[in-house]
Amino acid sequence: MTRVVLGTMRTSGNFNSLMVVDRDTDRAAEVVRMARKHNLDALDTAPIYARTLSESDLGELCPDLPVWTKVGVDVRTPLPTLDYSLPAMAATLAGSCERLRRSSVDCVLVHNPPIELFRSFDWREMRRLLVEEGPARELGVSVLDPSEIALVADVGTPLVTMVETAVLERHPELAVRLRDAGHRLVLRSLFAGGRGIRSLPAERRAEAVTERLGSLTAAFDPWALVIAPRTPEQFADYLPAVEHLREEAHP
Repeated sequence: MTRVVLGTMRTSGNFNSLMVVDRDTDRAAEVVRMARKHNLDALDTAPIYARTLSESDLGELCPDLPVWTKVGVDVRTPLPTLDYSLPAMAATLAGSCERLRRSSVDCVLVHNPPIELFRSFDWREMRRLLVEEGPARELGVSVLDPSEIALVADVGTPLVTMVETAVLERHPELAVRLRDAGHRLVLRSLFAGGRGIRSLPAERRAEAVTERLGSLTAAFDPWALVIAPRTPEQFADYLPAVEHLREEAHP
């Protein structure tokens, strides 16, 4: 069964490295309400999303759905700082749980680590600290380019692995490597920021989304797909695809 996860990168506003813009709490509340109503499997967030406001909004709006969050960016500093040290990631995760108003998260992902640091990570120790002794149930990583995906394939401990869809489409053999190594594949950026969908007539969008999610599921058999509608109207375009995936999982 392919899980469907709501990505909340811009649901609560857009952090442009200086300030949060395009913030609309009513819109965020409606998008999250739709996620709950249609039984999405999880919500994907991060401390950097809307400079902690995404996590705070989810903590207020949706205390019951599973949540994924990320570590590697420290937002306690005046400007967000990359920090992939184990103590900093543990502190970041604790802060996320506090904002999310829960004692644990379902998955914590190391957020886009630079490749030179990736090579030095002790994944077993990270799992011990963040999962076995920490407040996360699963450990994962989000990666950006083919060389990083290849490194994940060689990590000895199984990881939830979030990758850019366009990268995997150019290098489909990497999906096979990840699966063969026991990692769980998560596809994000399904529409390259939504440009391809926004250019279509409104009456064609839901059909195009269904076709896209169906083709990605057939090609890569992902463990999860991260959808990222920013408005209730965009969410409505995803509903036929979500229902179709549910029907395939439970015929």
